[in-house]
Amino acid sequence: MLAAIEPKIRRLAGAMANRYRGLIDRDEANALVALGAVEAWRHKRLTDPEELAPYAAAYGRGRVLAHVRKELRHRDVGRLADVSVHAPAIANPEMKTEAKRLLERLSPQERQVVIRHVCGRDSLAQVSREADRHRAWGSRTLAQAYRQLRDSPSPPRSRPQ
Repeated sequence: MLAAIEPKIRRLAGAMANRYRGLIDRDEANALVALGAVEAWRHKRLTDPEELAPYAAAYGRGRVLAHVRKELRHRDVGRLADVSVHAPAIANPEMKTEAKRLLERLSPQERQVVIRHVCGRDSLAQVSREADRHRAWGSRTLAQAYRQLRDSPSPPRSRPQ
């Protein structure tokens, strides 16, 4: 049964491994998507591979995303505070220095939300959930940080006119 949908499983695993490069490798993605396909078959008990394929893909995608979330949660929090990790490679040293200077003006929780949401590409819901707060808290904290960054004095010619 699963052999009939194996090409679809491998394609999905490859796409997920490419999308979350650095968080999961291709072998892990293949194993997790295959495990998801087995779970889908166990729960749905479908005999037609064409009917099973969408469920297998959904269960496999869920397994990979759970793994990626777990990897992100266990990343070193100290590394998130280093702006140079998130700064573009083409950013000059003055830009990096200015970014660090601006981030130092924020409170620790505002800094954490800005770095994880803007630089780390985590959703506000995820950042808020991991801080044991509601999503509205994350939204308010981010808005407050933006307001503070926008109103902070900046060097000449650093803002568009």
